[in-house]
Amino acid sequence: MPNVKEALHIPSNLNIKWEECSDDVFYNYTSTSPIEMANFTKIILNANIRMLFYYGDLDVVCNFLLGQRFTEQLGYKVKNAKYPWIVNGQIGGFATEYVNGLTFTTGNK
Repeated sequence: MPNVKEALHIPSNLNIKWEECSDDVFYNYTSTSPIEMANFTKIILNANIRMLFYYGDLDVVCNFLLGQRFTEQLGYKVKNAKYPWIVNGQIGGFATEYVNGLTFTTGNK
């Protein structure tokens, strides 16, 4: 962990325990960008850069249902509606492709 802190230029005397979901970060975070995520996503897609949103089906921190709703609310036309993708003869997850290069994908455990 010291190498990671050093690479991120975190002062060595700063002794804060890392947490996956920190209330300190949540309550003290101040956005430094006027662009929220939906607008940022649209800017990238409008620049003809393809995007993949990938969610694990068992992830409780960034669950796929909220990701799916976010993706749908962007309002883009569906190119290929939800379909399974297969790995070694088994369903690996599901994907929805949009006409502008955006793909929403889930992965099974």
